[in-house]
Amino acid sequence: MRSFDMLPIRRLALLGVLAAAAAIAACGGDNNGPFEPDLGIDTSGTLTGEIRTVGREDTIGFIAARNGIYNVGVCGPEGVDFDIVINDDTTSSPSNCERDTVVVSQARATRIVVISRAGTGPISACFAFGSGQCDIPVPLVAACTPRPFSTDTTTPANYYATAEGKTGKALFTALYAIVCTQRSNSYDRARDSLYSYVDDPDNNDVITDIYVGRSATINSRATATAAGFQTEHSWPQSKGADNPPPESDLHHLFPSDGTANNQRSNYPFGTVTGQVLWESPAVAGQTERSRLGRDAQGRTVFEPRNSSKGDIARALLYFYTRYSPAPPPGFSLSNFAIEEQTLIQWHTQDPPDTYERQRNALIFRAQGNRNPFVDHPEYVQAIGDF
Repeated sequence: MRSFDMLPIRRLALLGVLAAAAAIAACGGDNNGPFEPDLGIDTSGTLTGEIRTVGREDTIGFIAARNGIYNVGVCGPEGVDFDIVINDDTTSSPSNCERDTVVVSQARATRIVVISRAGTGPISACFAFGSGQCDIPVPLVAACTPRPFSTDTTTPANYYATAEGKTGKALFTALYAIVCTQRSNSYDRARDSLYSYVDDPDNNDVITDIYVGRSATINSRATATAAGFQTEHSWPQSKGADNPPPESDLHHLFPSDGTANNQRSNYPFGTVTGQVLWESPAVAGQTERSRLGRDAQGRTVFEPRNSSKGDIARALLYFYTRYSPAPPPGFSLSNFAIEEQTLIQWHTQDPPDTYERQRNALIFRAQGNRNPFVDHPEYVQAIGDF
């Protein structure tokens, strides 16, 4: 790639043109640069990504698809200084937020290098072909530093201070910066916490599963297995929750009856209005059931029992807020795209109760962050379109 001709442009200029590339080739680095590989040929749009390591070069090679002027902008978290180097032009000064314009020539090869001089974290960028300035997405405002261990379960003073008064994308971004500070536990340790105290707030060793409503005496992984319980990933492992930290994030893990958990599999959540393929067994004193079946569009969906719908909804809205800005490997929105509006409805219909608030506090003890949609249900409507 070092044989590319120099283009007479500044360092950030071709960042936005990535999305206008007709022929693209990733090269150098580890191919985990923040803006690859979904580049397309759009004339305007936004991009997000992440710088993961200080000093490492992530490079992308592309050929401009058209002649003309592009307006570009890029922002990273406060305190993160990074350079965008075009070809071998290293005359740049680091900063975390910049704009530029550039005249490009069709079919000219270009090399872009993203280098962090100080700090790591997510990046937002925009590009627009023509004379208008593009709108940079609200940048993620803080790097994620795990909170130190504490046995305290109370919400710290000013925990949500940076979210106060915000709505829409600004609120979403503020909440990401708050919740991304959790400690990453091993999967075994997370399940130990789940069965020993997170889902047993009254400390009587009786745990109720999320889908059937079946209770059993459980205080460990071993006793859970003996009782036919499994650990449900409400955001499926096959959709990006298969390695820590998402795999072991207690906000989306629930004790589940093994049969019900297997029936849910990795299907999206939804409302069963057509053929019922499976229904949870009756439990004494309860009338509600979970079901697997077809929704109004004929898709196979899993509908949890009514008293669990809000809990599931807030778990998934949290997971999306926590992980979508800087996605883990294998992260997929294929389920969430189907679920989102239903989850918002369930959140409204089944608001947080005392048990869910207690659970949120115990998860804070276990991993150092809280589910904001349990503490502040109004945030869901304030964000609107996730």
